[in-house]
Amino acid sequence: ARSLNLSSTAACCKDPLKYSFSSDINDTIACFTCYHVGYPTSVELWATDCNGNQDYVIVDVDVQDNNDSDVCEKICEKHPAVAVISGPTSICEGDEAVLTASGGLTYVWSNGATTSSITVNPSVTTTYSVTVTNEFGCLDDESITVTVNKYPNGSISGSNVCLGESTTLTATGGSSYLWNTGATTNAITVLPSENTTYTVTITNDAGCSEVLSKEIIVYPLPIASITGNTFICIGSS
Repeated sequence: ARSLNLSSTAACCKDPLKYSFSSDINDTIACFTCYHVGYPTSVELWATDCNGNQDYVIVDVDVQDNNDSDVCEKICEKHPAVAVISGPTSICEGDEAVLTASGGLTYVWSNGATTSSITVNPSVTTTYSVTVTNEFGCLDDESITVTVNKYPNGSISGSNVCLGESTTLTATGGSSYLWNTGATTNAITVLPSENTTYTVTITNDAGCSEVLSKEIIVYPLPIASITGNTFICIGSS
């Protein structure tokens, strides 16, 4: 306990002391809610003398629930918090996910964040949880699992050609394919007239995509010629 250090007395002042809950002498009402029931609570009790001197002490307050009624115990039955998390439940390796919680005034995530929205970049499938507190101090928990999917391990096979020849390019590793030629099959037959690069977007069942490319080299045809006599005498070579 600490005593107040003030100079005025009743002998010299009409109102020797004015009490308040802050340095503002008009702050004379302190209100408590169910938030304070059962929790350590304290207030500042200020005293101001007629000369304007001020001092204060800290007073511990035991806040009771309306003479031991059950109003605070049942407040969450009438006003429950309902936590909701929105955001993607599946991402590809290296991608980010924005998770947004709603249903309360304050939020505490399992990763320590206290904002309603968090941006996560998990390297493996991870579960995130949040505790939501509403305006009545009621709590609710919710969780969401973000699955991390691998990209396709794709490849393209195909051979270089001579001018005028065709070749078949075959892509593997996915469930759907989109070539820069517009084809959507995994294999395409092409007839390039010059060196040409073909690309394909490979997408797996999880929706993760990668783009692969392959250059087909077109070799020129040889320029053939034959030299020699076009006629000979019988018996000559």
